[in-house]
Amino acid sequence: MDRTVRPRLPASTSGEFAVVDDRSESFPRSRRVRRGVDFTDIIRRGAFATDEVLVINVRRQTEVNVVASQPYIASERIDAADSGGRDWRLPASRLGITVPKKTGSAPVRNRWKRWIREAFRTQQSELPCGLDIIVRPKRDALGSFQEVSRSLAKNVRRAAARLEREQPGGRPAPRADGPPSGG
Repeated sequence: MDRTVRPRLPASTSGEFAVVDDRSESFPRSRRVRRGVDFTDIIRRGAFATDEVLVINVRRQTEVNVVASQPYIASERIDAADSGGRDWRLPASRLGITVPKKTGSAPVRNRWKRWIREAFRTQQSELPCGLDIIVRPKRDALGSFQEVSRSLAKNVRRAAARLEREQPGGRPAPRADGPPSGG
C-alpha cells in the first residue's frame, strides 16, 4: 500500500499532516459541490485567488454543507500533547465548476470542464483538505490542460492561505446578513 505524508495548508494550527492513499484519484459525487446554494455561499463568503487562466473561490467546509457520506482523509497530529482528544480527520475537499456561456461554444465549455476536473482529480491528494473549491476560467482566457493544472494548484493554495489569514483558527466566516458587531 503506497501511503505518503504531506503537509496540509488549511490547518488551523501548524504541524498538521494528512495521510493520503495515492491510489484514490477518483472523482465521486461526494467530492463535488452540486447545490446552487453552496456555490453562492462559497463565492460570497469565501476567499479567492486568480491568475491569467482561472478564478478560484474557496471556503472551509461546515457541517451544513458536508454530506454524511463525505470521505475523510485520515490525519494525524504531530504535536500529540496538544491533541486534547480531538478528532483531526479532515473532510476531503470538494470541487464545483462553473463555465459561463461567455467562455465560448458548448464544445469549448466542455473542454474547460474536462481540464478542470482532470486537474483536480490528479492533484486532489496534494491540495489542502477540508475546503469547498469553486473554479471558473477567467474571461477571455486561452488555456491548455498544463496551464489549468498549474493554475489550479497555485491558486487553491493561495486562496487557502488568504482564507487562513482572514479567518484564523478554522472559525467560520462571519455571516454577511448577520447583526452588526460592536457595542
